[in-house]
Amino acid sequence: MAGLPVMVKAALPVVPGVNLVPGVRKTGGDLPDDSRVRHEVETDPSHVASYADLCGFPHKDTLPLPYPHLLAFGLHMEIMTAGSFPFPAIGTVHLENSITQHRPIGLDEPLTVTARPADLRPHPKGQVFDMQSYSVQEAPQTEASLAYLAGSLALPAGWSFQTRTLDAPLTVTAVGGMATIIQDDLSNTYQLSQQ
Repeated sequence: MAGLPVMVKAALPVVPGVNLVPGVRKTGGDLPDDSRVRHEVETDPSHVASYADLCGFPHKDTLPLPYPHLLAFGLHMEIMTAGSFPFPAIGTVHLENSITQHRPIGLDEPLTVTARPADLRPHPKGQVFDMQSYSVQEAPQTEASLAYLAGSLALPAGWSFQTRTLDAPLTVTAVGGMATIIQDDLSNTYQLSQQ
């Protein structure tokens, strides 16, 4: 089945007779430990503009909030059409979306997009699971992107985020003789300082 288009593979489990073939048959069960990744995903500004028009989003230099979901959809389908996935793609009902954005994503920022199934649990009408997607910006932090960063961080009590232009070398000293270092969701590293 590796050479079949993903939409054909999605339909096979609902075709009588074909749905009994091992590797096609979907009988429920545990979710596989399956994660799919696409690197250096770029967006087409004209496609983003068409999506924005269709969904009623304004045209901006950043992606509409739900747009990265489109970038992950092919990965969702790859997972759900794999022989190890226990539920059929066609017939599975989409219940809700939950999106967390740490900062706006620029139209020209390449992304790493990851998808994986998680948290299989009972539901009054059967079972439900999450199809988690993550989009991580591969572009480094820039002076312009720092303006968005402060509002998206949830730092521990006593910590703060600030930007400044240095006029001399910066020396960060440990607090109480101990270096306390954390990383945020964007892989930025911070050290607690007395300054």
